[in-house]
Amino acid sequence: NTAGNTLFNDTVNIAQLTTDAAGTVQINAASVTTSGTQTYNDALTLLSNTTLTSTGAAAAGNISFNSTIGGAKTLTVNTAGNTLFNGNVNIAQLTTDAPGAVQINATTVATTGTQTYNDALTLLSNTTLSSTGAAAAGNITFNNTVDGAKTLTVNTAGNTTFNARVGNTAALMSLTTDAAGTTNVNGLSVKTIAAQTYNDDVVLGAHALFSSVGDAVAVPAVAAGNISFNKTLTGAFNVDVNTAGTTLFNDTVNIAQLTTDGAGTVQINAATVTTSGTQTYNDALTLLNNTTLSSTGAAAAGNITFNNTVDGAKTLTVNTAGNTIFNGRVGNTAALMSLTTDAAGTTNVNGLSVKTIAGQTYNDDVVVGANALFSSVGDAGALPAAIPAGDIAFKKTLTGAFNVDVNTAGNTLFNDTVNIAQLT
Repeated sequence: NTAGNTLFNDTVNIAQLTTDAAGTVQINAASVTTSGTQTYNDALTLLSNTTLTSTGAAAAGNISFNSTIGGAKTLTVNTAGNTLFNGNVNIAQLTTDAPGAVQINATTVATTGTQTYNDALTLLSNTTLSSTGAAAAGNITFNNTVDGAKTLTVNTAGNTTFNARVGNTAALMSLTTDAAGTTNVNGLSVKTIAAQTYNDDVVLGAHALFSSVGDAVAVPAVAAGNISFNKTLTGAFNVDVNTAGTTLFNDTVNIAQLTTDGAGTVQINAATVTTSGTQTYNDALTLLNNTTLSSTGAAAAGNITFNNTVDGAKTLTVNTAGNTIFNGRVGNTAALMSLTTDAAGTTNVNGLSVKTIAGQTYNDDVVVGANALFSSVGDAGALPAAIPAGDIAFKKTLTGAFNVDVNTAGNTLFNDTVNIAQLT
């Protein structure tokens, strides 16, 4: 206990260590080892790369930092108890071992090198974890679960790697990553109460469920948030996105399978969404960019299904040897610019209407599962020039026991057998 400086200039191996809140602590030792707790109540400065270890079981092994930690050195904390960071951390490198747990009650944990959390981490405060390290020297890795109803921001030009579930027992409030670096999701699920914003490339190392669940009992209630992939989303695994907010794909998607839930909306601002399996859009979809959706899956494994409306004055191309299925109106509130399907597979129109500004070209067989109106309406007010209504071309068969109306000032082409209930 002192309001001055407490200096540990060499190895410490004792039963228990406690410093008071007044003054400061400096550690110039390679190791501080206790069989019981370590409690640093005053600000701690590392003068040497240091490993703090407790061999105590459960709470008898707790290592608590109740003030700040500074110093351009590495810190390793090994204990089967709880490691608590109760003040801001600004050091060279931080590593915790796999036994025990980590709690972060600090607003910032900043390193010039890596951060590696090998044990389960719980947020007690809205926290920003950051590294200024370049490439692998900036990696921030979570090798165990991350929980706590707080906001987590991770800023690094290295890899942000989640090797276990995020929001496993307690959903985070929100998760945000910065534009530099890459986020690796290997832990099966990421659950938040509010938003998830991935400003860097996201790479899947396992099937992943991204969900925002809201909190109806909070005061005030918290609505489910947007889930935004602002750069690429890649990896040979399935992705499910569940939120009553907006799901945004802002860049190229190339994964195994994509499914969105019925609540909320989907926006696609990417030029391509490619899967080796199915794509299923259960919520309303809006195109923000000219987009090609494609699947390389065979037969049903290549199905691309729209179970709700599709809108947006952009071109939509759908390429698959499976079924392209429209179960909701296309161009419901905002006509598409154009719609094109490839020659392989089948297009099923069950959603009553398909409306475009310009052309519609169905290169595969079209099967109507309900009375259907196909229309091209043009855009007289478009700039720099008006857009005339386009051609509507059925390049293969048109079948189904339902009525078909085709309305366009362009050409309507029936290029193969037609077998339907009524044609107008």
